[in-house]
Amino acid sequence: MPDLFYFDNPVPKSGLPLFDSHAHIHYPDFDIDRTQVIDRAKQAGLTAIVCIGTHYEDSIKALKVAKDNPEYVYATVGNHPYYADQTSSKCIKDFKDLILCNPDLIVGIGETGLDYFKSPVDRKIQQDSFTEHCLLAKEFNLPVIIHLREFSDCFEDALRILKETDTKKAIFHCYTGDLESAKLIWAKGYKTSFGLIVNYPKNSDLRQIYNACPPEFKLHETDSPYLPPHDKRGQRNEPSFLADYF
Repeated sequence: MPDLFYFDNPVPKSGLPLFDSHAHIHYPDFDIDRTQVIDRAKQAGLTAIVCIGTHYEDSIKALKVAKDNPEYVYATVGNHPYYADQTSSKCIKDFKDLILCNPDLIVGIGETGLDYFKSPVDRKIQQDSFTEHCLLAKEFNLPVIIHLREFSDCFEDALRILKETDTKKAIFHCYTGDLESAKLIWAKGYKTSFGLIVNYPKNSDLRQIYNACPPEFKLHETDSPYLPPHDKRGQRNEPSFLADYF
């Protein structure tokens, strides 16, 4: 399985190549021009795009885009906290089968995590789902892609589960926590992924965290089609925008 996120291999001295570590270009938002979106990302100098799955059927769609664009688009599989109640033993087995059949395309587990703000799913069910995803990530030596919202409400629970499952590889997607929490994440060898919201004028504290982040713990993402840059608010986000702001 490719170590796209440089957990097992040393980060190049020049830093990680620019790639979109978290996008949803398999969503219907891109059905009309997905090929052109991928071409624009290549022209902008991005080296890869990771399509993030949010439930089983969605993971299948992410995997299809990866199959259609080998060695440039990769996929992850998992249940977002919105779909944590779908994390059954059968679902985990189905994810395992996808990984075993597509070892060169699937590079992470998730998007999983905890959402105590918007998810309608009970917190205990979310925690159990996150635990199962961490164990799956550990079994296949893949990073777990973590969604936390609101960050301060669920960070301690997330750290507890990571410790209980002895998870070695974790990526905190679209980081919005404080510097103290970021330093704790980095000290454990985990990575923080930063979206284009870093460049919003009001986010000076987040920019300080981004600038303080050591290169070996820093990733970039768009979360396309969401969270466009500040001067494109209200528009669809896409991977090529990374090159204009990072």
